[in-house]
Amino acid sequence: MKVKDLYCDTITYKPRDFDFSKGYAETWDIALNLTEKEEESEEFYPMMNYLYPLPPMFERDMEKRFGKDWRSKIKEKLVCTTVVYLYEEERYFLALTGGGMDLSWEICESYINLGYLPPFHFCNLPRLADKEMNRRNRRIVRACLRTVKMIQMRAKRVEEHLKSLLKEKRL
Repeated sequence: MKVKDLYCDTITYKPRDFDFSKGYAETWDIALNLTEKEEESEEFYPMMNYLYPLPPMFERDMEKRFGKDWRSKIKEKLVCTTVVYLYEEERYFLALTGGGMDLSWEICESYINLGYLPPFHFCNLPRLADKEMNRRNRRIVRACLRTVKMIQMRAKRVEEHLKSLLKEKRL
């Protein structure tokens, strides 16, 4: 999917704390079809206590893009992340399956691979000694630049609206 075709639903999303140490299968679950080997290795289990929101229409978007078996097909699109479902909120989220360093690049790439622009919160990508500016990383930077542009456009519209209010005698 080209950067220009990524959905912008996620650009204002921010991570939030969540305790994955309790409530598994009662309050939250992994929203992927895992093989027995994947279950045993726990490679798609959250490691860090953060949630990264996905749009309310995530399930519809995934079915449209990947078909009915999206829960199996998107696993290869996730980079150091998994998809979890919170029962009480009836909502999907990304969660980290790794940790120990800044994973902004990987979080952005997972959003992009699922068809969304990365949230602005992650777009100040760190310079990493082992990162090359290859095609894959250029795509991530381009998607972040598009996110920044979308945020700027929204801010400009709000600014123009507020300035117009100042010209009014009555609200």
